[in-house]
Amino acid sequence: MRQVSINVLKWFGFYVLYFQVFRVVFFFLNGIGSPNVTLASLTQSAYHGLIMDFSIAAYVTMVNVILYLLLLVSRLQVLGRLITVFNRVIILTFGVFLVINARLFNYWGYHIDASILKYLATPKEAMASASFKDWFIVIAISVILVGLFELVYSWACRVKKSSQFPTRWAALLLILFAGVLILPIRGGTGVAALSVSSVYFSKNNFENQLAINPVWNAVFSLTVKNHKLQVSTKEEANSVQKELSEESLKYKNYKKLGAETNVILIVLESFTANVVSSIGGFDSITPELNKWMSKGISFHNCYSSGDRSDKGLTTLFTGFPSLPNDRLLSYPRKLQAAPNVYRNFNKEGYFTSFYYGGNLDFANIGLIFNAGEVDKLVTEDDFNTSLNSGKWGVRDGIMFNQFTKDITSQKQPFFSTLYTLSSHEPFDIPAVSFESEHRLERFFKAVYYTDSCLGAFMNKLERSEIWSNSVVIITSDHGVKNPGNLVTCSPRKFRIPLLITGGVIDTSLEYSHFVSHTDIPYTVEQMIFGRNNSEYQFSKSLFDSSQSYAHYYYQTGAAMINNDGCIVYDIPGGQYIVNRIEGDSLFNKYSRQLLGISQKVSDVFNSY
Repeated sequence: MRQVSINVLKWFGFYVLYFQVFRVVFFFLNGIGSPNVTLASLTQSAYHGLIMDFSIAAYVTMVNVILYLLLLVSRLQVLGRLITVFNRVIILTFGVFLVINARLFNYWGYHIDASILKYLATPKEAMASASFKDWFIVIAISVILVGLFELVYSWACRVKKSSQFPTRWAALLLILFAGVLILPIRGGTGVAALSVSSVYFSKNNFENQLAINPVWNAVFSLTVKNHKLQVSTKEEANSVQKELSEESLKYKNYKKLGAETNVILIVLESFTANVVSSIGGFDSITPELNKWMSKGISFHNCYSSGDRSDKGLTTLFTGFPSLPNDRLLSYPRKLQAAPNVYRNFNKEGYFTSFYYGGNLDFANIGLIFNAGEVDKLVTEDDFNTSLNSGKWGVRDGIMFNQFTKDITSQKQPFFSTLYTLSSHEPFDIPAVSFESEHRLERFFKAVYYTDSCLGAFMNKLERSEIWSNSVVIITSDHGVKNPGNLVTCSPRKFRIPLLITGGVIDTSLEYSHFVSHTDIPYTVEQMIFGRNNSEYQFSKSLFDSSQSYAHYYYQTGAAMINNDGCIVYDIPGGQYIVNRIEGDSLFNKYSRQLLGISQKVSDVFNSY
């Protein structure tokens, strides 16, 4: 009986140690260089995360206990070997998962969860961002740590073969252990079961993320069926949305262009404001965009609604904010029920088209344009294999040339979009003249390349016959964490360029008030059709400086930024992790707005 107890305790202790070691790996891959992160962050996170480590360790131990019990009852030696095989598979599977998770967190800012399944349908594109360095890190660390823990398990935890099996009391003891293991599995004896918020302890979001057990988080996310938020009451959410919407619909002082104006939208992949010097970014990386920013109406405080391409594109064409824990693209029926700027332009007799050098099946982004009834889609499939040479597909230079050729000769009026891809990791581009000694040189070169393609396109377009009757809107799908190694919820990570220019724009203006992706389709329809479209429930006019605010969302949180500061609400933790608003009255006002709008977005999403 003593040996039985020792075996069970060894299994449990082994996996608790296992997760703590991988937490250290996560810390060194992601925490070094992060603001306000120290070794004390690691020790505190390790302590607060124990309850979640205990839970997964207890799950695995429970399986071992059941197999061990069957071994004692049946006396089949094969069950002893099965216990060993089971644990070796767990050590390998969990180990590789934890290293991949740690590496991806560096890019995504959140742990792997069920949302990754939406991207795995197109494995080529899902893996396209991974560089040789990424693969080397994952393989090297996995081999070392998995090999080490396999040896430790073999030395300390294997069930030794024996012809002498314990008595029935040993079997009863195992049944007792199985009952006791339920406590750490559910997180204790309290009424509420273990949740992500159970390990939250800090205002520093990275410390909370470090405390989370990634395996527990991934498994839990697979069990969640209802993604509806509950951060405010339905009545409060309706009240907040009504107040903001009424203000938006009152605004009439927008730029009017006329119903026959061509609309050209350029969406630049990963173009953060931090690389555009004309709005406060690094110098010399985007000289062409900088030049054009002075030739039209530029917005210096525009924010992406989400932090991934599929979320950014969805908001750009529907005006619907990015949900922190779900997305319209996963539900074609919901996407069909949402507004769509393409569909509205089609109804007005416009010819519509969308150009992208990659695969529209990736993350289901093609559904946006199916819902919008777009007349023409041009993708990598429309080019010879010799031209489809980039890792993500057809490079930007080729796409811009084809886009220019087509729109300068197609039916007018039209609404046409080009979505670039060369500035996406792994930054697979032709040689460029740009040189830098910065550690982000490859990213800067990729942005410089796309910027040069944009400049060539704009110069050709300006000399074309359609220029005088066209408006050109240039923006980005989302920002990125670099330069600056910004934390996941940082407003600087979400700030992007936005420019309205073209032959129909006869003035140069700079706006400094806060605007968002959600405002773009609403304002485009304002300018062209002279109407405030109330179906865009979460939008306002880009030109309305009296409504200076932007909401943005990431996987686990919601944020708001305006002239008075910024607040960030962590949804799993149920707490504000950033508050840069001075005074309780202002904070309460903006908190009501952020949580109310976030709740309304979720309610409308679930009503579609």
